[in-house]
Amino acid sequence: MRPLVIANVEHVERQPFLVALLHGEDGYLLDEITLPYEGPDAACELIAEIMRRYRFETVECWTSELALYVAALRTVGIAVTFKHRSDTAGTREAIEHSRDILAEIYEIKPKIPKPKPPRWRLFFIGLIEKILNKLRGDGKYDEI
Repeated sequence: MRPLVIANVEHVERQPFLVALLHGEDGYLLDEITLPYEGPDAACELIAEIMRRYRFETVECWTSELALYVAALRTVGIAVTFKHRSDTAGTREAIEHSRDILAEIYEIKPKIPKPKPPRWRLFFIGLIEKILNKLRGDGKYDEI
């Protein structure tokens, strides 16, 4: 069996990260790499660097990311296969395990969801918009 790299782009809040899981010829996990994503070509260079460091001539690469798939097709030594998201779920699990550490290292601020406005406020917004529409002439005049 050839060495396998499962690589995907995963997000922590809005920040994209390249997650690459290297499995050896015996199928066991050898290395897990998580770096800020700089584009598909840089990701393929990273996979090629992994090949050189572990002295592999070729690796098989699974990805669910289309841009990464296209870039890997152009890279010598990477036999890439486009897989379903469920086949590459290990990258999502890996980023979930290190989410807090990555957020701290790269100073990623958490997304705070905005609350919905109260119903009374929506009522008044609608009322004011209707009044403005009447004052503007209901489309009779040019835009102000």
